[in-house]
Amino acid sequence: MNIKDGKDFPQKRVTMVDVAKVAGVSKSTVSLVLNGSKSISEEKQQRVNEACKALGYVYNGGAASLRGGRSKIVAVLSNNLTSPYFSQIIKGLEPHLDNLGFIPIIMDVNESLERQNQFVQALRGHNVAAIIITPAPETDSRWIDDIVSTGLPIISIMREVENFSSPAVMAENRLGTYLATRSLMQ
Repeated sequence: MNIKDGKDFPQKRVTMVDVAKVAGVSKSTVSLVLNGSKSISEEKQQRVNEACKALGYVYNGGAASLRGGRSKIVAVLSNNLTSPYFSQIIKGLEPHLDNLGFIPIIMDVNESLERQNQFVQALRGHNVAAIIITPAPETDSRWIDDIVSTGLPIISIMREVENFSSPAVMAENRLGTYLATRSLMQ
């Protein structure tokens, strides 16, 4: 690689304007097609899709989220990625997010409140659509309420936070233990 002359670096990134020129449509038509609008004729959709493929265009979801607010990313924060319980949650969650047009990103806070706070701050800066979190042990409900007050949806899973006012998905451990014990005794 010859770094001095820059010959090995990629040329400028392909833009919607480039796609529009090749497809013979406007930039707004390209945007509508890429965002799944049904108001564009099939013929134009095909031209746009062929131009994207020919040029190697990759839709910039980050730029779109800056223009339109939230991204299509849902952050899933775990305290233990090796937990079989957590992997089953991800296995069930991912297809549902996919059907809704969302992409999950999975992060491990490793039981650290500081790491959890750092991740959530970074995620807020990237306009994630929502956060699904297994809260760190010392998590305070006021911290979660502060996040919710910004308009960012947050759902707690697997760990109860006292006075938590947002949606939560918890296991009924006591009931499950009771039912399992009762079943074994019969």
